[in-house]
Amino acid sequence: MIHRERLAARVIAVFLVVGGLLGILSLVMMHLHLAQLHQSLPVISSVVSVALFAWGIVTGIDLWRATPRGFKWAKILLALQVPVFHVARLTYEFSTGFSFRVMVGNTNRYVGGDIGSSVNLDLSPQSLGFMFGINIVAVIALVYLIRASRSPSTLSAIETRK
Repeated sequence: MIHRERLAARVIAVFLVVGGLLGILSLVMMHLHLAQLHQSLPVISSVVSVALFAWGIVTGIDLWRATPRGFKWAKILLALQVPVFHVARLTYEFSTGFSFRVMVGNTNRYVGGDIGSSVNLDLSPQSLGFMFGINIVAVIALVYLIRASRSPSTLSAIETRK
């Protein structure tokens, strides 16, 4: 793999690992805060969030090592981070590390960004209308990994890792 290609894949890997760690840390902090208030987060939401962030950590490590599994799962994990939406009562957003979103519809922010990690899968008691957006950072990283995994130099480097 060309040095530049390897460096870009490693930057994405760092975002996945650091984002996964930040996501798990933020969940722990939120649980501690809610425990002091004698409240709890829904268990299913917490389990899904921890699983996604842990998957990000493992995938980031595999991507850093340039394994075939790392490239495959990193593309899937990044694809999950592209859409941001709420339709009627359902809201979805997932990001690890960094996001920069462009949105249309029922929102008071048409452009937004975050450093950190978040999972938002929620069913509201009332309709929130329609909002759709994309995470530009995830799109760029996903397109890069798709192109890199088709590159002959990347393929030969991945094949030697098998």
